[in-house]
Amino acid sequence: MSPRTIFLVYRKELRETLRDRRTLIVMVLLPLALYPLMGVGISQWLGTQQGVRARQASRLGLRGPEWPALSLSLAHDPVLEVKGQGDANAVRRGKLDAVLELPAATPAQRAEGTVRVKILFDAARDRSSQAEERVRQALRRFSDEQRGERLRLRGLPPSLALPLTSEGVNLATSRDLGAHLLSSVLPLVLVLMVLLGAFYPAIDLTAGEKERGTLETLFVAPAARV
Repeated sequence: MSPRTIFLVYRKELRETLRDRRTLIVMVLLPLALYPLMGVGISQWLGTQQGVRARQASRLGLRGPEWPALSLSLAHDPVLEVKGQGDANAVRRGKLDAVLELPAATPAQRAEGTVRVKILFDAARDRSSQAEERVRQALRRFSDEQRGERLRLRGLPPSLALPLTSEGVNLATSRDLGAHLLSSVLPLVLVLMVLLGAFYPAIDLTAGEKERGTLETLFVAPAARV
């Protein structure tokens, strides 16, 4: 097969590809216009949904013996709405976002020991996962308050139980974070754009030829099937 024959077939296919409106739309218009708009739209929608969930209080149920001090602390948390007694079925049905299960602990255990509680939540629902994180934070604050109260009753400073604290300092600027995000996402987007852009011309080389009635002409061209 001569180079001239290969070039003739290549030039014919390239000319038809550039003349076809649908191919140009898929190869040029969609990657340059639609995909960025879809990305921005999805990002805006996700941001809106996160904002809505952040403003909504998580519905929390309690199960087990009453603990007045803990119940009062949870009731004063602005992102938690205590609904009274609840169970795992209420979480599965979506009536509650999480349930805090309290064990049968004696007053001495609550005053001096360690009480282990369980947080029942549904990881398949975003609101329930968010409620689990909120309950953990509330329990952490309550535990710190109880530890400080125990030390105070024994005449010890609260700092005695906290020998070390840490603070992370982010040195990256917003420009650095943007560049990092682009370096992570842009290669994948470019690969997808190339694959999707070449997908339609590949279809047009077979189905398009038959649709236009030129497939037979291509078959009888002096070019090998390869």
